[in-house]
This record gives sequence, C-alpha cells and structure tokens, in this order.
Amino acid sequence: MTAPIPSVAVVIDHGVSTFEFAVACEVFGIDRSDERLPVFDFAICSPSAGPVRGETGLQLIAPHRLEPLAEADLVIVRR
Repeated sequence: MTAPIPSVAVVIDHGVSTFEFAVACEVFGIDRSDERLPVFDFAICSPSAGPVRGETGLQLIAPHRLEPLAEADLVIVRR
C-alpha cells in the first residue's frame, strides 16, 4: 500500500516576501523523487484573482484561490 502524497498550500497576497515564497517553492514545490526525497502536492493560493505584487515589485499569479487550504496537510502563511 502506498502512502498518500502530503498536500502543501502556500498563500500569497500583496506584499508577499519573494524570498520566503521562493523558499516554500524550493522545499515543497520541486519534484526530487529521483533523489528519493518526499513528493508533495503543492498549491499556490491567493485571495486575489489577478496579479499579486510582492514586496520587491515582482508580480505573481496564483493558480488557485483559497479552496485548497481546506484539504491541505500543511498551510504556509506569512503574516
């Protein structure tokens, strides 16, 4: 029996730290299964439908609204 893939959701909104967002993407969003590291179902979420402006001016678009948070095993939010 195979264990379920853990789900991780990161929430971004205006003013998001691009560095902290990148760390979450690096740790949970990259498939490293060929290195025998865990695989995660990774979702980038935002309450905003359009572009989100990071603290450095970089604009990001999240493919998900907040619905994945309800089922995620781990939710990453920066206050």
